[in-house]
Amino acid sequence: MSNCDVQILHDGTDIVNFNIPVKVICIPKYSNLYLHPRVNLPSAINALSSRSPKCKLSFVLSKVFMDLTDEIDGVSSRSLREWIKLSTSYHIFSMDGSQNQRFYHHGDKLFVVILTTAPDKGNQSIKPIFLPLLLNTFVAVLSYLTDNFIHKVCFIPYSIDYVDSIKDCQEITYWDRRISRVTTWPVEWCYMLPYMVDRVNIEKTSTKSNPFDRNKIYTIQNLIDISLSKANATMIHSKYCPSRPYLTFNYEFEATDMVDPFTDLMTHIPIITRISGWQFLTCYREQYKPFEIYIAPFQYSLWISLFVTLIMTMLLASIYKYFSAYANISFSPWLFILATIFEETGYVPSRIEKNSQFRLTLGIWCLISVIITNCYNGLMISELNAPLPAFEPGTFSDLVCRKLSPNTTDYMLIKSRQTYLDAEGKLSVHQLQSYLWAMVYKEFREQNNPYRKHNCFRLLSVPQSSLHFFRVPEFLRFPIAIAGIVMPRVYNWDYNSYFRKQINFHFSLSLPIHSHFPTNFNSTWNPKNATEFKKNIETDLVECGKTVFIDYSSALEVEHAFLSKHYPWHKFYNGKQILHSKSDGLVFRGVGISKVPAYNRYLVEAGIFGRLWYELNNRLNLGRKPAANASAGGFKKHKETDIYVGLEGAIQTFFIIWGTAMALALAMFVFEMRHRIYLGCRLIVYSIFVTSWKIIKNECFRRIKKRRKLGRKACAK
Repeated sequence: MSNCDVQILHDGTDIVNFNIPVKVICIPKYSNLYLHPRVNLPSAINALSSRSPKCKLSFVLSKVFMDLTDEIDGVSSRSLREWIKLSTSYHIFSMDGSQNQRFYHHGDKLFVVILTTAPDKGNQSIKPIFLPLLLNTFVAVLSYLTDNFIHKVCFIPYSIDYVDSIKDCQEITYWDRRISRVTTWPVEWCYMLPYMVDRVNIEKTSTKSNPFDRNKIYTIQNLIDISLSKANATMIHSKYCPSRPYLTFNYEFEATDMVDPFTDLMTHIPIITRISGWQFLTCYREQYKPFEIYIAPFQYSLWISLFVTLIMTMLLASIYKYFSAYANISFSPWLFILATIFEETGYVPSRIEKNSQFRLTLGIWCLISVIITNCYNGLMISELNAPLPAFEPGTFSDLVCRKLSPNTTDYMLIKSRQTYLDAEGKLSVHQLQSYLWAMVYKEFREQNNPYRKHNCFRLLSVPQSSLHFFRVPEFLRFPIAIAGIVMPRVYNWDYNSYFRKQINFHFSLSLPIHSHFPTNFNSTWNPKNATEFKKNIETDLVECGKTVFIDYSSALEVEHAFLSKHYPWHKFYNGKQILHSKSDGLVFRGVGISKVPAYNRYLVEAGIFGRLWYELNNRLNLGRKPAANASAGGFKKHKETDIYVGLEGAIQTFFIIWGTAMALALAMFVFEMRHRIYLGCRLIVYSIFVTSWKIIKNECFRRIKKRRKLGRKACAK
């Protein structure tokens, strides 16, 4: 060992008791001090004011382990635990400039040597030693002399925290093999799984399974076997490992920064595997009507101004013509203006052309019409070549139905600030607090949500089991934590405007008007996994209404592939925004001198881990069937109807334009030819009357003549 800090801790024992030459550095007694994260210790080293040691060698000299009697005044065998904690966890610190407090760093690569006497000959017992549970960050060694004054050393395994016999140690018989002996100790590792894998079957299969053969089972347990393949370690699936090294999958590196930057300073080795964040998936789109492209080039205010200008111009020109000397001249001002709108030339008599009033009125309109028609045609042709797209929500801001004011969130978060709220703000606070509270602590049904609005988006997400409330959606985890529903708030948001804006945005999306549960949700239903819950989400999502599914971007890739495969007649798409991007990856804690983190770093850098993780995500949908019963039949029926052309869709634009043009032309024709139409109608009616009269008259004469002939024949007989 080289370049190490050497530290000797003692309790005033006489050096003669050891009968060996040693150099002792005396430090103050800390037996009466309560070790807490903010204690000021003179022996600690500021990490920014000195070099950072790579390793540390600590000797513990205490008369507790030199005397076999049970009664030693003022000294306890349990004090060794505090001594080792003092040497490991309170050795290096950093200062927080804003609060002027110390924050101690857990050390690793620490070698603790405990000097003691020879064990009892009968039962090999020694003075009891209580070791601290510091997550495998140090190596403890017992050193003693035998009756023959032979120096013996035994190592205490990582998993032992109480030693009262030499049997608990592993003696180093061959000193030249001490390093290999320590590194090959059997160690129990804990691991924590991501939420989407934690609720599925994680039974371990054969370690020789092919990860790319989907006919065979390959789970995350096999991936862990690869991670620990070169270490003599066994795995335990647990969420709480106080005394074992453990591996965390999908660790969110931004979590400590968002909540408390000093609660997670224990020694850990992070390996970033990807950048992830919140993203939504949906098939909702709001289609534009095809005829809207003819209105879209101008805004409504411009259309109103244009119609008012046209009406005023036509009225002024018609009134002036009627009351002037040009009343008997055949000229229609409105027809001329209408012709200029459609880029046609209208007829203007020469006498009217020379009149100043008409020249000013109609001349200015001609200049305006040229600009307006060219602008309109250019914009409309652009829309015809590239039609208006359907509205598709691309960002989370598009999903917000009601934007909360900053005062509303300040009122909820900062109790010390007296913020005035209007009636709408108080209503929003009441709705949000009662909604989140009922979601966590009461029986909640989607049908009992009185604040649900059908014109607002439904924000569905899979519940997060780590909150110990299965009915709490993953997307609402952060708002519930900030609102203090589960535990009291301990954060100061006054000093960071960015956090306040983000919280305001999250609370706006958490309002009960959105609804965050599928239709058939029931809070008393608590299944073992999320299969049924995801089926309900899928059923609501494939209706392509105002419903989005929110999850991490990496998980949405798998969901998008599944839905696109089984519902090909729907166009599913992901949102363009990734909310709260953060680094995800692996975290190794309490690993000490283990080389497992280095092995996993090699897997990540070589791309092996990423490929295996992608394969595991795709395997989540193996054997999964679509929630809709007639998905294949619906696709076949949908394809059959697409063969025939109907009146819906873009083809109705042609009929709308044709019908509108014919109706306008017919109305203009009737208005201009009203006198001739009237005369023609009279002529037609008169002709019909005359013709009918002649027919009736001839028929009558024919019958009378026929009767006369019959009378003559009768008289002749």
